[in-house]
Amino acid sequence: MKTKFRSTLQLLTLLLTLLFTIGCGEKSSDVSIIPEPQALEVNSGHFKINKETIIIVDSNEPKVKEVADYFIEQLNSVSGYSVKVTSSSATNGTENSIIFTDKNLDSSLGDEGYSLTSNENEIILTGTPHGLFYGVQTLFQLLPKEIFSKNNVSNFSWSIPSVKIKDTPRFKWRGMHLDVCRH
Repeated sequence: MKTKFRSTLQLLTLLLTLLFTIGCGEKSSDVSIIPEPQALEVNSGHFKINKETIIIVDSNEPKVKEVADYFIEQLNSVSGYSVKVTSSSATNGTENSIIFTDKNLDSSLGDEGYSLTSNENEIILTGTPHGLFYGVQTLFQLLPKEIFSKNNVSNFSWSIPSVKIKDTPRFKWRGMHLDVCRH
């Protein structure tokens, strides 16, 4: 009798755990970012990166250009495109552009926070150079997994969903401690 009760209790616990996991699961969106941003709003539509895409650096800070170059280097090596960086003064009101800027910063973002807004015409990434770097990591996660390919991926649609993201680090220190004596 005790064994039957125990197995019934185990089955019931397993069933409740499964139902709880399904009920509390992630929203059914195609956006998955790790670590999860503080604010994420998914909208309809996609921004498509192609050969005509323009990368605009709207900053006088050289490190902002370095972050944009880092993004472009990965994108160009995988896509086969030759997307280049331009300054904000060279283009005004262009469609199909990705803008890296450190202007009009939201003070709540701090030194490592960023704001990313994408729609069908443009992507605007705002933050300090540190924040922009973390924003680029989010851009990589929004792109298809082929962005991390070691080979050139031709005839591929490079699209980013339309989103509004605002994120700052939850903790000041990023790291991990593993106690080797116990593990």
